[in-house]
Amino acid sequence: MGTVYRENVDYVFDYVTGTLNTKTGGTLSNSQTVTVWYVPFTLYLSGVDYSLASDRSEIRRLATGSIAVGERVWLDYHPIYVSISDEIITNAVTMANGMVETEVDPNREFEVDPTLSAAATYRALEIVCRAAASRELAASRSGDRVASVWIKLADGYSERSELLLRGFRPPYESPQNPVRS
Repeated sequence: MGTVYRENVDYVFDYVTGTLNTKTGGTLSNSQTVTVWYVPFTLYLSGVDYSLASDRSEIRRLATGSIAVGERVWLDYHPIYVSISDEIITNAVTMANGMVETEVDPNREFEVDPTLSAAATYRALEIVCRAAASRELAASRSGDRVASVWIKLADGYSERSELLLRGFRPPYESPQNPVRS
C-alpha cells in the first residue's frame, strides 16, 4: 500500500473485460502483487439524463433521465489549459499600465494606489485572455467554443477594471444650455 501506480503510465486497464495489464516502461512488473481499488460508475448522457448550460456553469438533472433525485454525481471534465509565455505577460502588464496611466493617471502616480494597481492587473488579464482567444481561433483546434470562453473571461476582467477605474475619472456633467448675460 506504499506505491500508487498510474494508469496509462504503469499499467493499462481494459474496462470492458476488467483486466489490468502492465505497461512496457512502467514501474509495475508482471510478477508483482498489487491491491486494486475499483469504483464502478455509470455514464450519464447530456440531453438524456442531464442538461448542460456551460455559458452559465450550470448542470441540471432531467426528470426523464436515469439520475435519481438526491443521487451524488461525480463530474469528469478536461479544463482548458493554455501556456502563456513570460513575454506575453510582460507585454500585457506594460500595455495595461500604460492604458491606465493614460486614462486616469497621466502623472504616473498610480503605483502608490492599490486600487489603480488592481485595475491595471485586471486590464493585463483581459489582454492575456484576448490573446488566448486569438490563438484558439487561429489554431482552429476547437474553434469558437473555446475562444468564446476566453472572451467571456476577458470581458469579466474588463468589467472589474472599469468598476475600479470609475472612481478615478472626473464626473461627467451634462452640457448646459448657453446662458445670456
